[in-house]
Amino acid sequence: MKIIRVGRSRSNDIVLREDEKISRMHCHFICDDNGKYYVVDINSLNGTYINGIRRQGKVELNINDIVRIGNQTLPWRQYFKQAFDSGSNGNVGGDPGISSLPSANRWGVFGSFMIPILGIILFIVTKNKIRNPRAYLNAAIAGFIVTAVLSTIYVIIQIALI
Repeated sequence: MKIIRVGRSRSNDIVLREDEKISRMHCHFICDDNGKYYVVDINSLNGTYINGIRRQGKVELNINDIVRIGNQTLPWRQYFKQAFDSGSNGNVGGDPGISSLPSANRWGVFGSFMIPILGIILFIVTKNKIRNPRAYLNAAIAGFIVTAVLSTIYVIIQIALI
């Protein structure tokens, strides 16, 4: 059985300190001796989401499931692939708090905040150059559309990286 611990605490195998919505001990990923994968939410405050649905306790994962905690989409299949490739016995990672596995979505917090900020900046810049109320409304709509498009592209890229 392989167990991978995820959270903000340095004692986890996967340490995600950048995201305040992730608990210190948020969840565990388990691969049992039969090759089945599970995620176990450890009573985290903000929950563990599988395919967009909040789940509690031990939940079996399918190979295409998307797991999110806080603002992070977790590449859980990569965690297990590297754990098995390294031939580790039990938990992965060497020094506690320094994971040898790839971090989940290091740009999650950046992308979550910067994309809407870019939309607001676009809105402010165009607002200062427009005097007509109708054109002002069009600028606001354009800023919203740009933000929505950038957010969608960002999510698609994050899903593709899993």
